[in-house]
Amino acid sequence: MFGCFYEFIDSYNIIVGGGSTGAASAGGFSSNQEPFFNAYAATIDKGSVLVSSSSKVPSGNIPVDVADTQIGGFLIDVKGESLQVSSFKINFTFTGTGTSSDITGVKLFNENGSIVAGPKDPASGVVTWSDTWTAPVGANNYYVKARLDTSFVSDDSIVVSTDPDDNITAKGQVTGLSITAAPTSLVSSNKQTLKAASLAV
Repeated sequence: MFGCFYEFIDSYNIIVGGGSTGAASAGGFSSNQEPFFNAYAATIDKGSVLVSSSSKVPSGNIPVDVADTQIGGFLIDVKGESLQVSSFKINFTFTGTGTSSDITGVKLFNENGSIVAGPKDPASGVVTWSDTWTAPVGANNYYVKARLDTSFVSDDSIVVSTDPDDNITAKGQVTGLSITAAPTSLVSSNKQTLKAASLAV
């Protein structure tokens, strides 16, 4: 019984075998010969991410010395593929008496109320979360929460910021390719003003 098989390696080589032994031989193959097949060319594109201040956390008043006080928020708009974040750094701007040394237990929450990063205390004036978490495709709000101790007094204020292209390390969950977050400038959440409890007599 005689048979023949073809194994296409690429657009320039073909291995042909046949006969009762099935022996194969290789030979050159040019594009002006038939049959000729071009390999399918595909471009692997990665996702993108844009960070902005979250409108879900408007400027307002916040308490002193209360755990998980909401001090800022960011909108992370992910396109193309889910984003796997492995590092996220934030910094703080203050007016008044309080400093980053007076903040503890800084956490990042998603819209479902789950902690995705932290808790962590500031070091050298910043918080860098090294937790790995995933932001799905779409516009996602994330909330920064912490305890601000009694070194803060009424009318002190705090602003939480991040510089996305420098402060976020991430890759596409599908492609595995590194993704640089935009913009290339500082993104600041809305200012929060401290209001210490007072006793009316």
